[in-house]
Amino acid sequence: MTPKLAFMIGYEGSDPDALVATFRAAGVSMVVDTRKHPTSRRPAFRREALRERLAAGGIKYESRPAFGVPKRVRSLAAHRPAMFQAAYRGVLSRAAADLDAIVDLARQETIALLCFELDPGQCHRSLLADAVAARSPFAFSDLRAGRVEDADDHPGPVGDVRAHDEVQIPAG
Repeated sequence: MTPKLAFMIGYEGSDPDALVATFRAAGVSMVVDTRKHPTSRRPAFRREALRERLAAGGIKYESRPAFGVPKRVRSLAAHRPAMFQAAYRGVLSRAAADLDAIVDLARQETIALLCFELDPGQCHRSLLADAVAARSPFAFSDLRAGRVEDADDHPGPVGDVRAHDEVQIPAG
């Protein structure tokens, strides 16, 4: 069976309009926010503002904090990536119902797993994508949206995990 295409994206440094354009160009119909606390120093990326902006672009939004990285786990990322990965897999093992719900959703929608970190190799989304793909045949590609200067609103990398394929779709 041919895997269904799904996406991942980190919004670090991105413009919200470029993010929406990237989703639309890729055919994304649902964004799954995987942040533990879906807030941001940049108001446009806070849960409700992001939900409204995506809706204006014809894209659905769902927040799944169960997929976020707890603070105690995040602290392992920079200096102990193997421990970070093991700890995050533990988080996922306790989120089986949420994983099943995302698999069901991804069968109906073209999803994008959203988090902050630009580099999927420094983020939990690759591990999450692996967990989703282990439950059903999905092939995840990483999207890149347009960037704006001085837009960082999150301290440092989350982890050092295996990167998936990257897809760059021009905005507009």
